[in-house]
Amino acid sequence: MAAALERALGSAGPGTGPVPEVPEVSEPVLVLGPAGSGRTALLLQAALAGGAHGPRALFLAPSAVPRLPNGGGGTGTDPRALQRLELRYPRSRGSLCRELGALSLRPPDLLLLDGLEQYLGESPGGCARLAALLLETTHPPGPRGHPRPPPQVVAALRLPPPAPHVLPTLRRFFPARCLLSPRPGGLVGVRLSRPGRPPRRWRLRLDPHGEGEGGEEEQEEEEEEEEGGSDPEEEWG
Repeated sequence: MAAALERALGSAGPGTGPVPEVPEVSEPVLVLGPAGSGRTALLLQAALAGGAHGPRALFLAPSAVPRLPNGGGGTGTDPRALQRLELRYPRSRGSLCRELGALSLRPPDLLLLDGLEQYLGESPGGCARLAALLLETTHPPGPRGHPRPPPQVVAALRLPPPAPHVLPTLRRFFPARCLLSPRPGGLVGVRLSRPGRPPRRWRLRLDPHGEGEGGEEEQEEEEEEEEGGSDPEEEWG
């Protein structure tokens, strides 16, 4: 999933060139950000990145999205990208579990789950079981027991988390994390951290509908964080 995020965040913008038909297998990513930080828009842009050549994507959320990026087929969206995006809206934890259980029949290349906080439940065990189910059901066996390449998985969680145990529990299942930090002037700072790699940063501008208007990668803050040694997620648990 980190590969899909990087395509959506890159300075060239989504939908500007072909990507491999078989997407890069990468670790699950947890997108974190407060209300209004553009979590939903980023997931949808990742789904549509690459135009007609991108991965087949399934977007799950507890409620319908009001509009797709760039108006769903506007000048910034390749209409062919919409043909490989499927939207489903399980409104309860049970409905989500049934959707995940059915993925073995026809798994997507890219699985996006928005509004994770609304499905977690109240106990640490319930949170862990849902995260494990999300990852286990995206590793279906292929024909005659040959494993298929697992889908890229991303889940978005609103900050602050609904309970203190949520972030420590989810970190066990999502080794890569993408933190969205609103800034003045409609800007959003994006920090993508992956195991064994230096963090990458972008600066996005959101339009009045909360949609990203392209990304500009940042480099200058790297040394500052290394000197401070603090994790931006720590303030949330």
